[in-house]
Amino acid sequence: MRAVGAGGGSMGRPDGLDRGRVGSVWLAGSVDISELADRAERISARYGEHLGIERDGDWFLLKLQEELGELTQSYLQVTGRARTKGLSSEEIREDFELEFADVLCQLLLLARHHKVDVPAAVERKWLIREAQLSDPDARF
Repeated sequence: MRAVGAGGGSMGRPDGLDRGRVGSVWLAGSVDISELADRAERISARYGEHLGIERDGDWFLLKLQEELGELTQSYLQVTGRARTKGLSSEEIREDFELEFADVLCQLLLLARHHKVDVPAAVERKWLIREAQLSDPDARF
């Protein structure tokens, strides 16, 4: 399964990094979900080692919940229902987009920890229904 990668320019980021660039690898076009999970695992493992955190099943789920909370906060900011904390609308939008990345990567890490084949699960749960789209009598 492939996921669309980020594109575009730097959006005026103070660090000068382009949004579509991860390390020295461009996310041009698309990225393989399994590869993304593997790359996120390497980063997360180093994070855990550095901070002395045991990344067990509970940690992965709780970390996902933490990131979802941060996405919720960012959503409230981007929709004008929370304090801006002195951020510009561009900075708020950038933070909003980056929180999606955190949630996605943490979800992939949780799935990887529990040996869930995400592409296969998506196929079984969602994509199997594509054939039903042309059938007006199909039940979802």
